[in-house]
Amino acid sequence: MTDKISYYISKYFGEYLTNIREFSINTIQSYRDTIIQLIEYTNKNTNDLVIADFTDELINNFISHLRNEKKLSIATCNQRLFAIKGLFKYIQKNNLKYFEHCEKILLIKVKKIAPKNIEHLTLEEIKILFEVPNLNEEIEFKHFIILTTLYETAARVGEICNLKLNDINFNNNTVTIFGKGNKTRIVPISKKQTKNLFSYIKKFNITNGDEYLFKNKNGTRLTRVGVQYIIDKYIKIAKDKSPTLYNFKVTNHTFRHSKATHLLELGVNIIYIRDILGHSSITTTEIYAKCSIELKKRELEKNNAELNLTSNYTQEQKDELIEWLKYNI
Repeated sequence: MTDKISYYISKYFGEYLTNIREFSINTIQSYRDTIIQLIEYTNKNTNDLVIADFTDELINNFISHLRNEKKLSIATCNQRLFAIKGLFKYIQKNNLKYFEHCEKILLIKVKKIAPKNIEHLTLEEIKILFEVPNLNEEIEFKHFIILTTLYETAARVGEICNLKLNDINFNNNTVTIFGKGNKTRIVPISKKQTKNLFSYIKKFNITNGDEYLFKNKNGTRLTRVGVQYIIDKYIKIAKDKSPTLYNFKVTNHTFRHSKATHLLELGVNIIYIRDILGHSSITTTEIYAKCSIELKKRELEKNNAELNLTSNYTQEQKDELIEWLKYNI
């Protein structure tokens, strides 16, 4: 069995992740980029590298390099470490000679991340933002459809960019989303949004079922960068109109957070919200419940009302208690 790490990298990406694990292309590309960065960090030619070159000390130094010099977030560094561990777990299973060597790498601990508040737009901010585009202008109507589809579907930006005409069911008011891990979910949208999408495909003459729904000015599929450009453009206009609002960086994911939070606050069962978002675990979805101020406030008010606390003391007894406290405490 060879010690060359290039052999295992080739098998890992060419066979294991694609054919056995069936990872999505985006995940595979992310893992690939991490391993490329790690190899570049060694300052050696890939063909000269052997498994033994990749010690737990080297991996720790690489992660520290990403954090301290490349200024990557703790969450991103943890993702890089997870990708590296995936490769060495594969090597461990396929070359028992390096079992203990790989085990040391697999035992490297991820950094703890302080819980952060999930920022989301209020219903008022959503309403004001959607009123910004001039729907009589073709390009602004297109941007309006992109923004509203982001919110209505609560989809990830990559999922929005990959939407095709066939994914819209105009009879049932649903959108089929192809998400992470090649998982498919069907998301309901409002009748109003269905009508908006119908008007959009007619205006832009989208007739091929396999045609991407949203394209850039070059006629190719819209990108993440393109979506963020649209968001930045209209958020700036909305903030100019309402300076006290939009007090954080609004990204494509903000629309997803906002929709999830609003559904929770409307009393939608968290199980349904999990399915709409495409989360594999309800634990991931529960973070929205923990971060919603309105939800917490409503629950407190509800609980206080249910307790229905009433006083058994007369006013005279209250006065006597106050007098006693004055002289005895």
